[in-house]
Amino acid sequence: MITTKPAFRALLLGGVILLSSAHLRAETMAPEGYTGAINTPTAEVLPLGSMNLSYTNNIPEWTRQYPGVGFFGGTTLGFGPLPGLEIVGRLVNDGNTNCDQFLPGCQSRSRDLSAGAKYELPWLLPLDTHLAVGGTDLAGSARNFSQQYAVLTSNGLKGLDLSLGLSRRISTAALMNGVFGSAVYHLNDYFSLIAERDTQEYRVGGSFVYALANGLELQLGLSRKVTNNLPTQINQTNLGLTYLFGGKVEAPPGPTFALPGEPDGVALPQGSSSAQTTSGATASETTPGAGRQDPSLAGLRSPSPQGGPSPLPAAPAAPAPSDQDQAEAIAEALAKQGFGHIHVARLDTPGWWIKAESIGWRKNQLDGIGVAIGVLLKQPLNPEDRVVITLTYLQRETLTASSTLECLRRFKLGDDYCNGDQTLDLSNGKTHPDMAPAQWLVTDGEPTRFHPQFEFKPAFNYVVGNEYGLYNYSVGLSSGWEVELAKGLLWSGAYLTPLSNSSQYTAQGVFYNNRITNRFASNYLSYTQEVLERTWVELSAGYENQLTPGMQNETDPGAQLEVDWLSPNGRTRLQSVVGDYHSNLPNVSHTPAYLSGRYSILPGLWSLDLTGGKFYNGDRGAELASNHWFGDYRVQFYYRKSGNTTFMPTAQFMGFDLFFPLGPKQSYAVGPVTFRGGDHTAMGLQTTIHQGNNNITTGYGVETTHDHGLYRDILDFDRAGVEDLWANIARVREAIKEVQ
Repeated sequence: MITTKPAFRALLLGGVILLSSAHLRAETMAPEGYTGAINTPTAEVLPLGSMNLSYTNNIPEWTRQYPGVGFFGGTTLGFGPLPGLEIVGRLVNDGNTNCDQFLPGCQSRSRDLSAGAKYELPWLLPLDTHLAVGGTDLAGSARNFSQQYAVLTSNGLKGLDLSLGLSRRISTAALMNGVFGSAVYHLNDYFSLIAERDTQEYRVGGSFVYALANGLELQLGLSRKVTNNLPTQINQTNLGLTYLFGGKVEAPPGPTFALPGEPDGVALPQGSSSAQTTSGATASETTPGAGRQDPSLAGLRSPSPQGGPSPLPAAPAAPAPSDQDQAEAIAEALAKQGFGHIHVARLDTPGWWIKAESIGWRKNQLDGIGVAIGVLLKQPLNPEDRVVITLTYLQRETLTASSTLECLRRFKLGDDYCNGDQTLDLSNGKTHPDMAPAQWLVTDGEPTRFHPQFEFKPAFNYVVGNEYGLYNYSVGLSSGWEVELAKGLLWSGAYLTPLSNSSQYTAQGVFYNNRITNRFASNYLSYTQEVLERTWVELSAGYENQLTPGMQNETDPGAQLEVDWLSPNGRTRLQSVVGDYHSNLPNVSHTPAYLSGRYSILPGLWSLDLTGGKFYNGDRGAELASNHWFGDYRVQFYYRKSGNTTFMPTAQFMGFDLFFPLGPKQSYAVGPVTFRGGDHTAMGLQTTIHQGNNNITTGYGVETTHDHGLYRDILDFDRAGVEDLWANIARVREAIKEVQ
């Protein structure tokens, strides 16, 4: 198990707060693959939880070899996965983008894939000066543009940013080698003037930034070379888009400290408060209904010694609703909000226990908890009642939150603590609260057995920067379904429909066998059960369709067993998968057997995942993945080494995947059927490393975790741990607002 010392965690989290609040707007992305002035880096980095896509009409390191043929320039894709860190992938091309580079007559110099990184140290120096270190072309097969650098940027002069750095060239074609610098003068929030020296040339230019929408920003850079030591592009244009995932990203909680009246060493999430709100009033004073007088009785107070209006006779009190009536009202309200399999019990504590499946809220478990809380807060219940909310999947308990109604009202107003404890007591798996006996008044309301849930998302097969062309793709539509057949029993799968193919994916193309065709991508039955505390088992049988190089329409019937264990705080997850699949192709079988472990370094934001064993296609090895969460978006960077002694020689890879949601958070219901966009749609790139040319190599490291079931819905894509949930607890408040 990975552990972090308290001093290290405090330093790391302190840097999180400093860097998360420092610079929200980055400079334009330089063609070399870092935020910078024009072609030189600055100490700025991409904002936490952002993605930048940029294009430039120049390769500053190279002279154009084929003038007038194809394209000369590059595309960069960068991410801000951690505070102070940016990681950028770069693709450059000179010449014809469609021909086969291995054939005579193809006027194409290179289709080069590379990656770089920059880290801004969490130090604030005099004159608002920041220090960053980084490198370009850190991984890949060719290593054409490798260089290292350190740079200081001062923002202390009003409107003027000055940068000075030192670089070291590793590859002979790299741009910088020595001292470089830049000056950026911000005329206003939109326009800037720039001058720089990149150790070889001087350039001047300007940039324009404009917010297109919430979390989406356009950047345009124009520059001209004022020296001509290298015959590269004199006029240069940079065009980029920066997107902040979900429109906003909240920094994780800061270092632990104690407050009067709170437990020692409790980390207060940002925006939380103790017994008082930001206005200084106690929570009971700000809670709706607490201490307030009915407006209809304004001015009707008890007589004072000086006289005054006499109170009117009290109206006869309406009879209190029975427990049965209240339970049925709760169940009806939950059903209207998209819940099924609803159970409502009266507890002797006194309190209420609700079990329900959030059919209408599948993007994130926190949405289901928040909507259920919003429903209860609208019911005429006793504020002192304790409430237990248990979310289920296939009628199996997955997540439980308990609190009192009074504390939930305080939580809605912004308090994460109530009476010295966290407002919500969260736990995973089966939970039997010490409030029994429970009298179940509503059982299995709105059952969802045999009610289909459909999920639609795009399907991609593509290659980028390959020897046969710059971009080649096959695009289709994935129509997925899941149907509950019985408690714990699920039928699910997906059907692929082709939509479009590029030239190399046509019947005569080199990637013909990997294009998307009309077929079932998966079709299986699965049974899930929690066998021990926070230990789940999923047994599945059916068809998996994993394409293997050189094979078309392979259909693999078989079965697999998956076991997952989650630690009490949820930061550690262990997984074991074994399977046996047999192809309809001769002499082909798949027997995956691998182990996986995940640890949350910064809960809700950053986790590491190590997987090792035998993968689906028989290659043996290991993969280390770094996962970065921003709401429902996930960016994953990975390193993999695997192979076998037959048709898959050992190879090493580095790459990234971007997982993103489609459509609104809530599903659309038509009678008993629900429809939604993809919960977790993936796109990414990978490159081989340490083996010369980056030839197309596929089929390595394939895992067989299903789209729906244990990993997707019970573990919620590794977001179900208690500490991970608390790190994103603000999402519960957002979901409460969804209840009308």
